[in-house]
Amino acid sequence: MSNQIKLDVEITGEDDKMVSSDTEISIDLNSLDIDHLSLKQLLLLLRNTNEENIQFVQRDKNVEFQRKFEISETQLKREIKSLNSSDYCDGPLDDYDTNRKHPVWVFKKYVQNIYCYIKIKIINHGKIVIVISFHEDD
Repeated sequence: MSNQIKLDVEITGEDDKMVSSDTEISIDLNSLDIDHLSLKQLLLLLRNTNEENIQFVQRDKNVEFQRKFEISETQLKREIKSLNSSDYCDGPLDDYDTNRKHPVWVFKKYVQNIYCYIKIKIINHGKIVIVISFHEDD
């Protein structure tokens, strides 16, 4: 498996409107400090993560949310990939579970008119996104 990813970069202006989307860069994941990503780096990684590399923790709250609102895992993955800076709430934060390394990031956004709480972490040198929480905000 390659430790390089190719990113399609969207360049936005101050008003967050896309200026250009035809720029391409490669990042050596081994040289990227996953524990000290900037928000922009994180969002870029999320946008370019293959959906099969987004994994969900099967917590009761997450499963119940999906069942109650009939939202597929595929749709949730698309929502993760589409997170942006206006959805950002907090992070990087230490994970409460001391058995797990790597910081967590918190986002909140509307999904099907439901205000959702989303907590994620990046592992395996940026190759895997773990969705710890994706449910209705309390």
